[in-house]
Amino acid sequence: MLNAGDHVAAYLTDGARRAENPCEDVMDRGTAAYFEKMIVNRRDAILERIWDRFDETGDPDPSDGERDQLKALDAALGRLRMGTYGRCESCDLGVEHETLEAEPETPQCADCATGQQPWIMPRRRAA
Repeated sequence: MLNAGDHVAAYLTDGARRAENPCEDVMDRGTAAYFEKMIVNRRDAILERIWDRFDETGDPDPSDGERDQLKALDAALGRLRMGTYGRCESCDLGVEHETLEAEPETPQCADCATGQQPWIMPRRRAA
């Protein structure tokens, strides 16, 4: 975990780097394609479970957990296509790749997700 000073410095450095090169994404195309495939595979696995249950029981309704997972995965695909995937929705820093590997639908970095942010800074909006 970063301490408050490190996190603020990373935020400012990251913002300055992107201001100099606004087209640079959090990840290269190959990495983005890797995560897109991971997200689609997880989504397909959930849909397959729902279909299997329908075949066995006739119940077409996903559970609340499955519904929530599908919404989160669809949102992640939307962020990926918009070019914001891998950027924390709370602090706008990059989400750790280890976090995305474990939970590719996550919209937040580990610090924001656990409430460990020692500072509050509003997310920058594109002009």
